[in-house]
Amino acid sequence: VIREMTEGGVDYSFECAGNYEVLREAFVSTHD
Repeated sequence: VIREMTEGGVDYSFECAGNYEVLREAFVSTHD
């Protein structure tokens, strides 16, 4: 499903469950 949604796959993938700050830092580190 991910491959179809992104037309080939993703460049980065993070697993961050339960801690908002970790999730936010992972997102910010890859977002311009």
